[in-house]
Amino acid sequence: MAKVYRDKRKRKFGGFQPWCVSYVDLNGRRRRASTNATTRAEAEEILRAKMSAITKAKIAGVTSVESLKPMQFVDFLQDEFRAHVLATRTTSTARGYLSMFHALLLYFGKKQLGEIITGDIQRFVDRELGRETRRGKPRSAASVNRSLMLMSSVMSEAVRRGYLLKNPVTGVKQRPEHGKRWRFLTEVEVERLLTVSQEWLRPVLITALNAGLRRRESLDLLWSEVDFVGEQLTVINTKNHRNRVIPMNKTLISALKGVLPHAGKDGLSPYVFTNPATELPFRDVYHALQRATRQAGLRDVSFHTLRHTFASHLAAAGVGINTIKELLGHSDLKTTARYLHLAPNEKKEAVSRLVREEIPSFKGRDLPGAL
Repeated sequence: MAKVYRDKRKRKFGGFQPWCVSYVDLNGRRRRASTNATTRAEAEEILRAKMSAITKAKIAGVTSVESLKPMQFVDFLQDEFRAHVLATRTTSTARGYLSMFHALLLYFGKKQLGEIITGDIQRFVDRELGRETRRGKPRSAASVNRSLMLMSSVMSEAVRRGYLLKNPVTGVKQRPEHGKRWRFLTEVEVERLLTVSQEWLRPVLITALNAGLRRRESLDLLWSEVDFVGEQLTVINTKNHRNRVIPMNKTLISALKGVLPHAGKDGLSPYVFTNPATELPFRDVYHALQRATRQAGLRDVSFHTLRHTFASHLAAAGVGINTIKELLGHSDLKTTARYLHLAPNEKKEAVSRLVREEIPSFKGRDLPGAL
């Protein structure tokens, strides 16, 4: 039986009796441990976390601490986890994960999975925050947070496969990113960008600006996903593997109808935006986009800026945050909340509902304490 209790034999600084937890571990032994909890609720939360780790270990086939499989971090990352990423993530997400492997291998490569503790993860975060990039700049908090999230995914998968009892990254907090300003284009900047863009690039940009698609979602768009009759796109190749339907406005419909299906040696290409040289989707349009932004006199513009522009203009037009979330395909509303500051009309309307038609009149003698 698992329980929490106060140890009456000891007193911490200030005279408080520490909260303790009691539970049975994987080996069937009774374990009692003091915690840093100051309330019963906090102690119960710690106990639930321990019991959850034990339950997950049993599901993974671990019957005792001794039965954990030995595995070196470098072997697990490059063999099992790499194969798992390639099998379960989209191509672009997998490519991003693989590019971050180097930093993890430098620090944890030769360690055994079971030797890595929360303190090691925290020391890794502290070191990465002080490390310089190839361009001589210190790594940003956002960049370190991405590495931390990847490490958490690695260790969670190790738990599922019976190499660990619990994920040691759980106790490490992400670094605050201090209100990063999201770059988006104004209507004037959009017009300038489209004016100088190459003819083949223009419909690609219009699609991202009017449907909010991610880079790979735009470039991998299929003709079968475009419904001109229903005036909507059904995006299948999404980051979270969930299809989403996006209505098409007149601007987007006109742009896509102007794209001629590519006819190759194997017939018509199924892709909307086909590279004539490879008869496959464009792998990237980075250089073409950068050339267009320079000609338009714009700075700090990436393909993802177009997606931010789509969401920002919707928020400024008063579109509800839940609608924007569905159109962008976000799994968490917190991700969409970054655009809330651009929706002044929605806030104004909310506050205006508190206006009362009549305010009761009163005299000075009605005030408390008046004679």
